[in-house]
Parts: sequence; structure tokens; C-alpha cells
Amino acid sequence: MSRCLHLTLLVTALLFLLSAGSVRAHPGRGLVALPDGRIVFSDVFNSAVWVTDLDGNTERFVPDRIHTHAFSLAADGSIIAEEHDSVGDRPVVTLYRLRDGEPAERIAGTYRSKTEIPGHLSDQQGNHYGTLFYDRTLNGRAIYRWDPDGTRTLFAGGGEPFVDGKPGEAGFRRISGMAWTPDSAIVVADANAIRRVTRNGRVMTVAHDHPLLNAGPHPYFESLGRPRLYGVHAAADGSIVVANFSQSRLVKLTVAENGNVDLASVHLSAPGWAPVNCVTLPEGSLVILEAPAIDGDNSQGMRVLQLRPGSPPRLVAHTPR
Repeated sequence: MSRCLHLTLLVTALLFLLSAGSVRAHPGRGLVALPDGRIVFSDVFNSAVWVTDLDGNTERFVPDRIHTHAFSLAADGSIIAEEHDSVGDRPVVTLYRLRDGEPAERIAGTYRSKTEIPGHLSDQQGNHYGTLFYDRTLNGRAIYRWDPDGTRTLFAGGGEPFVDGKPGEAGFRRISGMAWTPDSAIVVADANAIRRVTRNGRVMTVAHDHPLLNAGPHPYFESLGRPRLYGVHAAADGSIVVANFSQSRLVKLTVAENGNVDLASVHLSAPGWAPVNCVTLPEGSLVILEAPAIDGDNSQGMRVLQLRPGSPPRLVAHTPR
């Protein structure tokens, strides 16, 4: 066999491996609205955290390359972001504090472990809330709280999936998104369910197994156990909006005083795109973070839309590769 043919086969094999790796990539859902009205969002395809205003003026929020899938706004106005990577065959998770225009600050007591991935949420006391991501038997089944000194305790779940109740009895199937509610509870996207967790860790199911929460035409996600729901947002009026990536739509849940829950589709993405998260601005419009709907297509980058009541969505920012 000629040297040229050997080289051709090698290049082909490398391209195949790179393609296979990209197919398993999944987009980040980090999205927050700053007090000044600007929007900060994650872009794992470019290993970047971006900030944009509603006029589309977009730049890097921090100069560092950070591969973060989730972050939240801290009490001091900074952003707490998780970054998971690997050193050799060992997964590594690091928490960073991000401030506008400054280098990322590694938080003291950063957690490095095969099993821990805090950083989905942070509270005003400096605690972090997350799941045991790399432990395949516990992946997404419980919410843990990490104190500022790194001490981990069970906060909610840990029992059988879709069971409500107190910590250790209630359980989650697969947590894919969490957000604070106006009354300081936590709303959780859990497989095809929306759950609510009180400050003492008690779990209640808001909605489960509804057609708008179930998987759409993306069997790839089911085959890999990937979540069908991604980011979730709790609005000031008490409603909940969740991104159903597999259906390429945003779903709004409104809970009546008698406990009845109404579900409605409030946004259907353009072909080729799907929402991963959203946030409500004080004036009532909805900011939507979207990613390519074809898993593994990282050539399109991320995009941010603004949706005003009664108007079509407006493109705010687009970060192609």
C-alpha cells in the first residue's frame, strides 16, 4: 500500500472520529439577564461566554475560553459558571466566578471529582446546587447542596424517580435544568416532568407526561438518555417556561389557584433551530437562547432572540463558528 494511501486512510479515520465526537456534543443552556438589561449566554461550540445588548452589540463577557453548560447570577452580580472537562481519563469539574471584562476567577474550594458537578444554581449565602453528573447510577437523580467550604449534603431527591416528598424519599429521573422561583423555591426540568422543590428540599410534581413535555422527533436523545427538556425559567408572575429541545419549542405552564396546570406552546423555533433556555425581562418580553436542532451541528453557533407579546421573534445576536 502506498504512503499516499496510508495518509488518506489516516485522515479519513481522523475525520470520522472528529465527526463522531461532534455528534455527541450538546449545547449549553447558560443564560442570565443582567440588571442593566444585557444578556449573558454560554456558547460551548466556541468555548465562550458572550454578553449582548438588545441592539445586538455582542462581545465576550470574559476573555477566557470556558466550556460551560450552565451558570447562574450570584448575589454580588457576578456569574457562577461550571466548566467540565477531562484530564486524561478523569472528568474534572471547576467552578468560576465571572465578572464583565475580567479574567475568570477560579473559586476557592473548587470541586474536582469523577462524580460531582455543582454550579447549576447559586444562592445569596454562597451555596451551590447541582447533581452527581458523572456517577451513572445517580446521574440527575438528586439535588445536592455544596456549602462555601465544599461540604456536600443531600438537598432533594435521592429516592425513586417521579416520587414526591422529602429528601431521601422523593426522586428525580434525569435533571436537565433548574431555576429559582420568585418565592425562593427551585423549579426543575426532570426528564418529561416539571418539579418544584421548596427551600427545605420537599419535591412536588407540577406536570408530568404531557404531550408538550414529551420527546419530539429526535430519537437520538432517547437512545443516549439525553434530556428532552433543557433550560427552565420561572417568571415573576409565577408561570414556568421550559425549553423542549426535542420538539423545538418553548412551553409555558400556568398554575391556577386551585392547582390546575395549563400548558401552552409559546414559541416554535425556525427549522434547524431549537431553544435551550429563556429568561423574562422586566418589561415583559422573553429572551430565548437557541442552538442548532441537529445534534452535533456546531457550525451554526448559538443565537439569541427576543419575543414580545403579539410580535414575531426578533433576532438579537448570532455567534456562528
